Amino acid sequence: MVAAGLGIWDYNASDDQREWSEEFKAMLGLPINTAPSIDIALSCVVPDDQPKLLALIGAVRAGHSGHRFETMVRIRRADTGAERWMKTAGWRIEAPLDRLHRVLVTVRDVTEERNVRDRIRWTADHDGMTRLPNRTAFVGRLDSAIATAARDRTHVALVLFDVDHLKETNDTIGHDAGDVLLQTLADRLTNFFGKRGAIGRLGGDEFAVILERAGEDTLVLEVQAALDALQEPFTYEGRIVDCQATAGGSVFRAWCERRRIVRGCRHRTVCGEGAQPRRVSALPSSDARRPTKTILHDQRCPRCRSG
Repeated sequence: MVAAGLGIWDYNASDDQREWSEEFKAMLGLPINTAPSIDIALSCVVPDDQPKLLALIGAVRAGHSGHRFETMVRIRRADTGAERWMKTAGWRIEAPLDRLHRVLVTVRDVTEERNVRDRIRWTADHDGMTRLPNRTAFVGRLDSAIATAARDRTHVALVLFDVDHLKETNDTIGHDAGDVLLQTLADRLTNFFGKRGAIGRLGGDEFAVILERAGEDTLVLEVQAALDALQEPFTYEGRIVDCQATAGGSVFRAWCERRRIVRGCRHRTVCGEGAQPRRVSALPSSDARRPTKTILHDQRCPRCRSG
């Protein structure tokens, strides 16, 4: 008796016959009278996962899969086009002289289980309010970007944005308005940097952006343009809310023996003692009423400073 929700793919190698259970055909969205074949099965598998399934079939036939095997593939139902995740577990049964006799495969739809795991994983890595990567995920991304810059001998810049007047907004209009302020700034940062930068919320009123292959020559101008894009006020329950930020950052140079980078709102020295930060630039805000400044710091080795 077949367990509910479990499909069966039974292949008899002796006479090259396949049988699919009604449950398996229903999982694929196929009519009950569908004749089983590898081509029909592949037509339901998403293109990116087809090579994996073909490789497994070849390994089972050649005896390279072992007696027990399993895999996970995505399918698109033939009737609705809905994408589903299928987990398969199979057994290779041999005849005398190690000849393939039979292959029995069970198939289970694990879409809901994966969705739950994906939601848990997403929650662990993201800030629920702004839906941006949180501090932990962002620091991991920063480590990866620095490693890439060191390997490729390029630049990577880290820019920190502090939301101005968040406490005043919370105290005078309410925390709901402060939440909308944070969400608005997150959306505007995402829209401005797009795929050029990796954005995260470090906590409180602090956001950060990683810009790979960015040098100080263009960074100051880009950060200033971002600040200008952020400062458009918005309306919350009939009241105008100011949306502004202050930014600062650092540039990592792979060829420097000494450098200073920013990690999680704190400066972390990774060079030898005695090196002092150098102010690259200080830009006034384009809004004369707002004394916001953009300050970028780094540390260079003597060779870079002399150059």
